[in-house]
Amino acid sequence: MEIPKERIKGGERLGFYVKRGEQVLPGGAGERLLPGDALQFTTTSAEARYLAILSVDGASQVSVYYPSGPLAARIEPGREAPLPQSTVLDGTLGTERIYGVFCAEAIAVEPLRAALAANPDALSVPPGCDVDMLTAEKVAGSP
Repeated sequence: MEIPKERIKGGERLGFYVKRGEQVLPGGAGERLLPGDALQFTTTSAEARYLAILSVDGASQVSVYYPSGPLAARIEPGREAPLPQSTVLDGTLGTERIYGVFCAEAIAVEPLRAALAANPDALSVPPGCDVDMLTAEKVAGSP
């Protein structure tokens, strides 16, 4: 499945808050971020799903932001439910694409990461999975 460039209305959604210093603000698609910002991801889903969050940074490097284990982690239904961990952004500047992969089953994360590393412009996911993608711009200095 190739991921569209725009977010699809309805279904599962990935969101986030940005912590910069002592300030915490809601983030959104196209957000301007700084190295060192901490992202607290949230999910919206009408049913329990399994989630993995992957990112392609401005240097086309792929990272797994969530979970820290080898399998997609179960999330419960809810609206803007926060995940139990945050991600601190590194110093790589440029456009960052963040993919939330929501699946019916606990899939292995490494094959997703490897596939995205092999082709950073398209994420293929197994049947039973849906994707929500956000883009952000990591800049130097103040946003």
